[in-house]
Amino acid sequence: MTRSGKLLRIRGILFLAAAALTLLAVLGGCNYDWTFYRNSFTGSKLEFVSVVPAHKEEDGTYTRQCVYDPSRKVDSVLMSFALVGAGLSSDTTTKDNDTAIRPGDMVKAPDGDRVIVEMSAESEEPRAVSEENFNVKVSCLDPYPIANQTTTSGGGSQIKCTRQESIDGSPDTVAYTNNLSDGTLRLRPDSNGISVAIMIDQSGSMKGYVEASSFAEISIDSKVPIAQFATRATDYQAFRTTAVQALMRQLNAGDRAGIFQFGEAVSGVEAKILCDGTFATEADARSACFGINRAILNSNQLSSLQSEAEGRTPLWQSVKDVYKYLKETETKSLARHIFIITDGPDTCARNSPDFLPFMRYQRVTTGPWLSENQNDSCSDVAWDDFLDYIWDDVMNEDGTPKSYDQIPVHVSIVQMQSRGYPEMDPFQQQLACLTGGHYTFINASDLPGSNEVIQDGNHPLQDALTAAATKFRLSLSGVWQAAKKVNDLSDGSLTAGAMTALDGEIAVVPSDTAIFSESMKTQMTKKIVSDVDTRGIFLIPSGGQALACDWMPLTWADKDDAKAEACRVAELSAAKDVCVSLDADFGTICSTGTCCYGMCVAAAPECQVLDELCNYDNVEDGTPCTGGTCDEGICVPAGA
Repeated sequence: MTRSGKLLRIRGILFLAAAALTLLAVLGGCNYDWTFYRNSFTGSKLEFVSVVPAHKEEDGTYTRQCVYDPSRKVDSVLMSFALVGAGLSSDTTTKDNDTAIRPGDMVKAPDGDRVIVEMSAESEEPRAVSEENFNVKVSCLDPYPIANQTTTSGGGSQIKCTRQESIDGSPDTVAYTNNLSDGTLRLRPDSNGISVAIMIDQSGSMKGYVEASSFAEISIDSKVPIAQFATRATDYQAFRTTAVQALMRQLNAGDRAGIFQFGEAVSGVEAKILCDGTFATEADARSACFGINRAILNSNQLSSLQSEAEGRTPLWQSVKDVYKYLKETETKSLARHIFIITDGPDTCARNSPDFLPFMRYQRVTTGPWLSENQNDSCSDVAWDDFLDYIWDDVMNEDGTPKSYDQIPVHVSIVQMQSRGYPEMDPFQQQLACLTGGHYTFINASDLPGSNEVIQDGNHPLQDALTAAATKFRLSLSGVWQAAKKVNDLSDGSLTAGAMTALDGEIAVVPSDTAIFSESMKTQMTKKIVSDVDTRGIFLIPSGGQALACDWMPLTWADKDDAKAEACRVAELSAAKDVCVSLDADFGTICSTGTCCYGMCVAAAPECQVLDELCNYDNVEDGTPCTGGTCDEGICVPAGA
């Protein structure tokens, strides 16, 4: 070794020793619980994860408000974000794929100093993280319509903002929310402290096996003829599986994980783990294949999912199954997560608002729509059943939400917009909020069809799914949260019962004592219609209030205008407790005839009537008609 090399090594050893002493002093002074493991970063970027409604407490703190409570009014938002590091170095030989910066980590500040990340509330250090380090801009807060409201002013197709409150300044508070139940801030990459169950929706809408007119999911036993399914598919090329592969490869070596498929066609179980081999029971398969082995990524089990989607979605039955499994078996983990990729609501439970037999009718190959050809439910668990099951896990007795580190299983959901179910599912958003997970909605109505091949680069849907998976990975141990009071929420200007879109920015503020670079910022936006939508989405709880839904546009989200505007009406859904687009009354006049279950169908000929199943029934023979009388549904001229 050269003299210069020896000097560099000596300096490195001295630096590490000093850093270790500093870390002990700082963390000891801040009362951090840690495991003698740290990472050293250069700050790279700031990544928005999700937003939830919040309530400002009397002590000035902010807590998420996921359900309606008249004594705890929604008056604020909590924006979760990750500080992402680059140039990682650590004191372990096992690669650490967790690039999220948190308290206790060491970062290289813009001025070159090495600084331990700590919170201002727990430190007198001038370079501790505080509200003054960040700036929050909210350029638009609006109810999220099922179709984009746009304006062409300025020469382009721009997103129209109908309500705009100017928010530009420091957040009210900034805090780090830790998911790890024992207070540890950073796990060693080879430890088994985190468990992740990935759930992949395998219902028929993913592949396009849906009813031709309504695009609604149909039973695996349905006699409905299927044609042109590729153009109706939510995820024809199975981009969700590539996102899952990307997520699995971002996990640490010690993270325990498994991939589950769910859907009506998943025989005999609520959710089935992907696993090579033959096992007597699902429990045996889970015991063998849920863990640190990543061999499933190279198995045909995952690739075969592209062609296997079929049937309806027993969402809450499947989620309950996996939730129960993690809670009861992964007891040594400090944080347990479920990550779901789906494209709509539960369509299986009889008391689900989207259970098909009570909303739409299935067509047999040779005859009319018949009620006797309806299929029974394929699940016994609806949203209310699942909510009752987890309530004590997520809520305190006083009606306040439990802290993130007290919640046994965190549930994060990516909902892809499907043609039959274009609206956001409020139950999914509420579940993510209650469990300290994250909800992402992928607005696919403005993107190329999932069956279209993109010549240059990835398909936008693939990129959106992979981005959502990456954000989830960054949140496994915890997230930073910026709280901001919103006057339009506290004074009721924003509509309760509405999914709300937040367009804005979170950025680092430059200063002489800044820990992070001013280049670190993130935007939540959709400037033009064709953009991938990265706005934050949250539900304003309504609690059964008598709400006006006149804000909601009735233009159908699907490109092919599957249902005429005249056959849809915006109303408050008693089942979902939010404003939704529902079917207009039977017989409502529309462009080509009358409305029947949300579809504009041709008007009945003179000697026929449209029945309640959208079939044409003959009127009684001999009924007078123009120039004659009716005979077997045909107007026969007199004397013919």
